[in-house]
Amino acid sequence: MDDGLTRYQQLELDGKFAERIAKEIASENTLIQQRTTWGITVQGLLLASLGFIHKLPKELNKELVLDYISAAGIILALTTLMGFVAAMKQITDHIRLWKKNKVRLERVHPKPFAIWWADYLGLLPVVAVCSVLMLFWISIR
Repeated sequence: MDDGLTRYQQLELDGKFAERIAKEIASENTLIQQRTTWGITVQGLLLASLGFIHKLPKELNKELVLDYISAAGIILALTTLMGFVAAMKQITDHIRLWKKNKVRLERVHPKPFAIWWADYLGLLPVVAVCSVLMLFWISIR
């Protein structure tokens, strides 16, 4: 074994490394969920605010208010998407670290991953929602 470690010692080190990587991946997944939840919640509030625009006094420029709401929606969708991409990049870096260290466990990928391509299927809903919301806010202007 490396550096005179016994097989048991190496497996124990690999297990600790695997636990650490799994915790960091789980942490990034939690960030993705929180960012998605907050992003969609605020987008819902912005969409609801569209209903109040027609009740604004005539002295106020409704088009200007709509421009501000649209800009806020676009910026929010973009930042939600950027945060999501940053977290996925971090997860990908953790998986690369896992593979680079050739952890000697039965698993091919760190928990909670099964097959690499299945993880990317989980990206589709957030990317789709953020993209649709950005297009919506652009289209109403």
